[in-house]
Amino acid sequence: MNQVPPAVPPRPEPPDSAQAPRLSSFIFWVGVGSLGLAVLALIAFLATPILWIAVAAVAMTGMHYLVWGWWFEKIYRSQPHVDSDEVMPGPWKDPRDV
Repeated sequence: MNQVPPAVPPRPEPPDSAQAPRLSSFIFWVGVGSLGLAVLALIAFLATPILWIAVAAVAMTGMHYLVWGWWFEKIYRSQPHVDSDEVMPGPWKDPRDV
């Protein structure tokens, strides 16, 4: 009888654990930490322009609030208090009664 050769060769035997070199745990974690720092540095370098835009926007908003608030408060407090009914009487009040 003719035997058909297998389509997939048989699996090789796994190496003996004494023969296989093991990567030290310390070296592995140093590599992971170095890669993480490199990725963090890359992200920080790429995101810096966006962060500076955000810092500038917050600073401009704060200055706008401080300057306009200070100026408006001076204008607002410089006017004597006027009752709103004296400025524009409602329909229930006759202007001649004032």
